[in-house]
Amino acid sequence: MTKITNSIYEAVFGEASRHDNDPSPVAAIDLGKSNDPITYAQLQRHVDDLRFTSAIEAGEKIALVMPNSLELVVGLFATWAQGAATAPLNPSYTAIEFRVCDTQRVEVPDADRATV
Repeated sequence: MTKITNSIYEAVFGEASRHDNDPSPVAAIDLGKSNDPITYAQLQRHVDDLRFTSAIEAGEKIALVMPNSLELVVGLFATWAQGAATAPLNPSYTAIEFRVCDTQRVEVPDADRATV
């Protein structure tokens, strides 16, 4: 029987834990900047770095305003790891698209902290 996970975070990093002895499996590819792959271990380190420096709390509804990028992926996972809900908003969205987002606050991560 297949185990059902409680979150995307658990599903992805559960998969990552299956590769603890092999650091090479690719978790994502940054198509916007360098086309460089990022491994599960690298992704986990970036997520941990960001989540340990954020003030996001479990149960919050957070809007992440960032262009589609690997940094956005890190921000999403860091937010989910804290137990918060996330609405990713691309800065190129229209005002109408921003208004339909019911969040408690908007996070615009520091580019230096979110950089992969």
